[in-house]
Amino acid sequence: MATSGQSPRVAQEPSTIMSRLTYLWVKWVNQIYLKGRDWLEYSPTNNSSWSWRKVCKIKELLQSQFIQQVWREEKGHEYTIARGYEFLRSKGEPVSWAKLVWHKYTIPKHGFIGWIYQLGRLNTNDKLYRLGISEENNCYLCGRVGETIEHLFFDCDYKDDIDL
Repeated sequence: MATSGQSPRVAQEPSTIMSRLTYLWVKWVNQIYLKGRDWLEYSPTNNSSWSWRKVCKIKELLQSQFIQQVWREEKGHEYTIARGYEFLRSKGEPVSWAKLVWHKYTIPKHGFIGWIYQLGRLNTNDKLYRLGISEENNCYLCGRVGETIEHLFFDCDYKDDIDL
């Protein structure tokens, strides 16, 4: 249990993990980034990879907000992975289409495509052409017209040949 003068286990665990040089990832991080410095005091440089900067940002977020706010307000509660995850995950409003895309019978690949489709982020050839990434916007499957979401899912002749 953490008191106001102590850091809870969430702040202490990374230091313990980072001191174990038996893990390959830990060896790599110590050699490339930390170079003997304390994990809790470490700040990434501008030339660090984006993923490493993200890990460090999460560490700083947990140190500054989660530890100070949550544990000081709720004394007697210890850190758990579940509580840390709940703190870090975004808590947006539920969407009406979620149960159509994510249910126990959904094939993960299909659920992901449905999710991206619902968000309007499916990168069709037509969209890539407008962004200047693709040189032409014709459908890769039939080659007749521009590859839009409507064409792929509803109009493409190729979809009729697929057994669903």
